[in-house]
Amino acid sequence: MILYRYIIKELIFPFIVSICIISFFFVMQQAVLLAERIISKGIDLGIVLEIFAVQLGWIVVLAVPMGILLGTLWTFGRMSGDNEITSIKASGQNPINLLIPVLAAASVFTILIYFFNDFVLPDANHRTANLLGDIARKKPAALIEPRILIRDYPGYAIYIDDVDPQTGVLKDIRIFTDSHDQDPSTTIADSGLIQMTPDQQYIRLSLFNGETHSIPRNGKNEYFVGRFGKQVVCIKNIDTDLQRTQSSYRGDREKTTSMMYADVADLKMSNLQNYNEFNQTLDSLKNRIRKLDSLSLTDSSLTQKDTDSLTFEMWVAQLGADKKIPILKVRDQANLIDRVTRRLTSNNLMIAQYTVEIHKKYAMPVACIIFALIGAPLGIMARRGGLTVGATYSIIFFIINWICLIGGEALADKGKVNPILAMWFGNILTGIVAVILIIFMLRDRSIRFDAIPLFFKRHFPKIRMPHNKFTSIIFQKIP
Repeated sequence: MILYRYIIKELIFPFIVSICIISFFFVMQQAVLLAERIISKGIDLGIVLEIFAVQLGWIVVLAVPMGILLGTLWTFGRMSGDNEITSIKASGQNPINLLIPVLAAASVFTILIYFFNDFVLPDANHRTANLLGDIARKKPAALIEPRILIRDYPGYAIYIDDVDPQTGVLKDIRIFTDSHDQDPSTTIADSGLIQMTPDQQYIRLSLFNGETHSIPRNGKNEYFVGRFGKQVVCIKNIDTDLQRTQSSYRGDREKTTSMMYADVADLKMSNLQNYNEFNQTLDSLKNRIRKLDSLSLTDSSLTQKDTDSLTFEMWVAQLGADKKIPILKVRDQANLIDRVTRRLTSNNLMIAQYTVEIHKKYAMPVACIIFALIGAPLGIMARRGGLTVGATYSIIFFIINWICLIGGEALADKGKVNPILAMWFGNILTGIVAVILIIFMLRDRSIRFDAIPLFFKRHFPKIRMPHNKFTSIIFQKIP
């Protein structure tokens, strides 16, 4: 117990310093982004600080596992450099006992991070979404990125070369329209002004000195050009619903695991109903097709050339009523099957997205334990200069884990990989590394840090790898 208390005591300071350093870099990055996107666009300082505060949640979730990794590496590296590890082994202690207090501390942080992830972070994300929605409603120009094609508004794509967030004045505007109820068109204007209507329902774009180009959707060989000195375009505000439901509506990152489990259960129940509807419609469609097989569906006066040039509507129109009705019913049922299939696909993607978020809340806290199991043996193996190399490789392990998490999430959200495997793959990979390091530690084996540079030098001789005189870390055996 004395040894355990000593190790825990030695872990506290390195862990706190590591957390502070890592958080500092994340905070500075966030501060720069806020200064660029918010402060410079005239948003009140109080709102900026509130956004900054609620976005500290994800910084904590990232900083704690990495702080554990660097903190354990630092602690055991110092103990190894001061020959304390050698003394502990000489006293008859099994090296595995050195990991017990580290595992205990990491387990505590795993539980804390899980509850933070599941209860605090969703509310922080929800508050952030509401604040950004408020900003978009009050100052629509504040969140417009110049020289980026904006596709947030259904039926419209907007490109703006320059914007003054303070006044809402726009320069060099292009609006591309492609909605079902009007002809596709392109509007170009030298300048404009963006404002919100008093009822907050529409964004009003006042365009000056421009022209509109349009092509009829009916296929006529025409091209329309209209020039204007001023034209007003009203676009439905996508944030109106957010304002009405901001206290209750939550995205997947704004929900707890219990909320998402309930949503998944509802989606699975909906899928079951859709499957039943699909099977019933399919059986009915098969029966109707069998009946159609017994009908003569082609006018005997029509030649093969005539039927080849007919559209479906023209072909149905030339049939009699006794043949036309069954054909139209078959088409309706085929369309119904298509709609049900799309609903099933959409539900399955939503289930995958919820499953990703659920297991992310489990996988990220468990990374605390895995990183502790990596940092401790690396620190024990490191000696003075080797500590720097070990820290470098520890950061690499963290980056690998994070890339696997982010990449797996992107693929799983699209239904391309299993969402559970996607969220746990990084932990599995780094967990294997942790087991290998512990085995090497128990067997007093050495690890060559120059293995990767040697690999590149052997297989890619033209690539220059940085030279480092510390090429290995060694467990010293006790005589």
